[in-house]
Amino acid sequence: MENRIGARLKILREEAGYSQVKLAKLAGIGQPSIGRYEGGGTAPSLAILLWYADFFGVSLDYIFGRTDDPGGVKKQAGGAADTQAPAVVRDVLTAAAESHPDLDAFWVRPERSASFRAVTYREAFADIRALGAALLELGLYGKHIAIVGDNCYSWILACYATLFGAGVVVPLDRELRTDELLYLLRHAKCEAVFYTERMDEMVEKADFVPFRIRMNRYTGTETPHAKGRTEGKDPNRFFAELRRASKKPIALASLLAAGRALPKEKIAAYQALPIDPDAFAALLFTSGSSENARGVMLSNRGMAANLSDMRAAHDVRPGGRTISILSMHHCFEFVMGQQFMFANGVCIAFGDGLKYIEKNMREVKPTVMLFVPLLLENLYQKILRGTAEAGKEADLWRRINDYLKLRGRLGPNDDRTAREKAREFFYEEQKIFGGKLDSIFTGAAPIDPQALRGLQEIGIKVVFGYGMTECGPLMTTTPYLSDTLAKIGSVGPRVASGRLRIDKPDAKGVGEICYQGPTVMIGYYEDEKRTERVMEDGWFHSGDYGLLDEDGWLYLTGREANIIVTKTGKNVFPEELEAELMREPYITEIMIFASEDKKRGGPLISAQIRPDYAVIREALGENFADDEGLVSDLIRGVIVDFNESLANYKRIRHVQIRHEEFEKTPTKKVVRRRNI
Repeated sequence: MENRIGARLKILREEAGYSQVKLAKLAGIGQPSIGRYEGGGTAPSLAILLWYADFFGVSLDYIFGRTDDPGGVKKQAGGAADTQAPAVVRDVLTAAAESHPDLDAFWVRPERSASFRAVTYREAFADIRALGAALLELGLYGKHIAIVGDNCYSWILACYATLFGAGVVVPLDRELRTDELLYLLRHAKCEAVFYTERMDEMVEKADFVPFRIRMNRYTGTETPHAKGRTEGKDPNRFFAELRRASKKPIALASLLAAGRALPKEKIAAYQALPIDPDAFAALLFTSGSSENARGVMLSNRGMAANLSDMRAAHDVRPGGRTISILSMHHCFEFVMGQQFMFANGVCIAFGDGLKYIEKNMREVKPTVMLFVPLLLENLYQKILRGTAEAGKEADLWRRINDYLKLRGRLGPNDDRTAREKAREFFYEEQKIFGGKLDSIFTGAAPIDPQALRGLQEIGIKVVFGYGMTECGPLMTTTPYLSDTLAKIGSVGPRVASGRLRIDKPDAKGVGEICYQGPTVMIGYYEDEKRTERVMEDGWFHSGDYGLLDEDGWLYLTGREANIIVTKTGKNVFPEELEAELMREPYITEIMIFASEDKKRGGPLISAQIRPDYAVIREALGENFADDEGLVSDLIRGVIVDFNESLANYKRIRHVQIRHEEFEKTPTKKVVRRRNI
């Protein structure tokens, strides 16, 4: 098979008149590496490919074989080609829509039990522009606009109508408590909130938000009580009435219809809105708490750069399909699951929830998916159980062995051909994913290396990445065209637009991971002190520790920060839970931490609690306070009640009763690592 990347690298070298020895010296690598790259024996790292692109002045698209136009091959070193990507998300997504207007952009259900209906790029953009113009008519230009609720087509319309110039988009976590969501709506100074029907009760209490726009998860349903139907009304009169009678629910369907009825000049004016690429465009909260909420301010330039980074590393093509299952407020899904897929011509189907993911994959037959590690591991274990129950374990290992031999003959750069063959080798095993799956993107939490290796051994390409909301989010990723089996445990090299360094490495090369690039946040919303703590001379200090190998691939070794990342990718802040529990009269000290879940793997949210025996004795008597069993039951009962008020992923699963005081610093802060 043709070695696309190696062939292009050889053409660049020979046309520029360099020997392998000369080029190796210029690149700072060994001469044998050049030969292996060109011959397909070794896949170049992304860092090496970026060096080639910069040195010869060509695009990564040319090196990857996506285009035959090199973008101006240089005969001498210097000056990269002018391949700068658009700096505004609107321009990136508009280019996609103009490239394939009649391609399916979304699959939506008119009703819960109905089949999927396609929405083309042309139709989606018409809806986005109509809604965007409607938001301007409501006087929301430049305002903060929240979105909360189920993943659905309406969520996308609200997001892009805002992001394309109307205002600042504020995605919120639908799993938060009502009081937490109300706090965030106030804190973010939201002038409007889009919400699905499941959030009705919360939004009724958000009467301080001027415009409350009710969406429907399924596009065929209507809102019986929402104000704002447009039948027989002039759109100008309709908007005037809404401005006078704000704070009453507005049906998105009515608002969209009114937007469509506006004069073409107003739609055009919305389309032509100037967008400052470096201005505050999106506000994403990394914590669900109130006082501890960290609002990350992202710019258009940062998000657009991340889209370009992903495209440079991953071979996602128009005509593919995916299913949106991760909550869209999460930066991983917000940027990679939605913007990246939309920008690359991948049709996004809105599934029925995690419970129905296998059913949805059989319906949609996705070619690419975003999974959090926990779900991916569960699906892999189901494949193994099915094989064992059928008594076909020996047959599976035989086929894996044959497939790995085939991969070895094809070489690491020919992953696509290898995986096409894998569909023949592993037809039964791949049925769980719909039978057409080419690759999986995963991140947001650690993954079991056995599952990572096992899936790739049955022909499913698993691309792993590392990032943080503060970095837009992607900082590193395993490139699509690379032998990731040889690098199990790594989260890949840096993305194209960024720089990565290890701060204060120890003798083993382990230090704090620091990142610099256009995707880094503007800062934390209304929190300069916290911003100053993590930013230093343009470098973002992640609080995570790791090391880089000789190829520039990053390996994570631990987290210095106290944050707990669940297996579903959710962030849990111990300080938030501790602050609330310290209000309980029977608790005098508490420390929340992550212990190991020995049954399911991953972190288990745990608590060490020192009871306030004096308060217990006074309230319940001497005999009660002296009975350790009764005290333990009392404290555990407090935790059970407390858990009822929390989102499921935040709940405390293990409780230890502690008798001695926690070890503390001189300033009376608990030293967590010494008390676990």
